[in-house]
Amino acid sequence: MQYVLIYAAGGLLYGLIEILWRGWTHWSMVLCGGLCFLAMYLISGLPLCLMKKCVLSSAAICTAEFYTGCLVNLRLGWNVWDYSAERLNLLGQICPRFALLWLLLSGGISVHTCLWGVAVSALITWFCRRVLGYEWRVFCGSPAGIWAMARYFAHLLAEMLKAGLVIMRIIYTRPKGIEPKLVWFHTPLKTDRRRAMLADSITLTAGTITVRAEDGRMLVHTLDAPLAEGIEDSSFQQRLERMEAAQWSK
Repeated sequence: MQYVLIYAAGGLLYGLIEILWRGWTHWSMVLCGGLCFLAMYLISGLPLCLMKKCVLSSAAICTAEFYTGCLVNLRLGWNVWDYSAERLNLLGQICPRFALLWLLLSGGISVHTCLWGVAVSALITWFCRRVLGYEWRVFCGSPAGIWAMARYFAHLLAEMLKAGLVIMRIIYTRPKGIEPKLVWFHTPLKTDRRRAMLADSITLTAGTITVRAEDGRMLVHTLDAPLAEGIEDSSFQQRLERMEAAQWSK
C-alpha cells in the first residue's frame, strides 16, 4: 500500500513541477513521475552514501524518462517534450543538463526529509502572510472550503490512478485500434478559478487533454473515442459545481 501511495504522490508532484517549470503538463509525465518517485524511494533505503544515491536516482529517472519518451514521443508522436536542441541529447528524449538537475534534486526520500519540507512550507506560509500580506482565505476560503478542496484533490488522485490503468490496458491490448477524438462541451461553472481547475483536472487525468478553454466552452482531446463519453458531465464538473454553489450561497 505504501508503494501505491508513493507512486500516486510522486506522479502528482511531478505534474505540479512540470506546470511550475513550463506552464503545463501531460498525463504521461504524471505516470512517469510516479515511477521515478518510487525508484527514488527504493534507492533511498539502500545502504549507500548520499552521492551514490543521487547518482542512482538520477540514472533511474533518466532511464524512465528515456523509455517513456521513446513510447509517447517517437512511437506515438505526441511530442510531449523534445530535447533535440540540447547538447549531447539522446534521441531528443534525455540530455545531460536535466540529468544534472535530477542529480541535485534526488537526494533521497525519508520521514526526515518530509518533516523538513513541512517546516520550510510553514516558514514560507508565515512569511507570505506576515511580510507580504497574503491572506490564505483568499485562496482556500473557509475551513469547510478547505475540507471540500482536500476531498476534491483526493478524488482527483483516485481518478488519475484509475485512468492510468485504463490507458495502460488500451495501449497494451489494442495499440493499433486507438481512435483519438476532439470534443467541445459547455461547462456551467461561473468562475475562472473553477474552470481552470476543471481544465487542469482533465489534463492531469490520463488519456484526456484540455486543448482550449474559452467563454465557458472547452475543447478536449481524448486518446480514444469512448473516453469522450460523458465528459460534459464528469465527476470533476459535478464536484466543482457543488463547491461553487456552496461558495455562492454564503
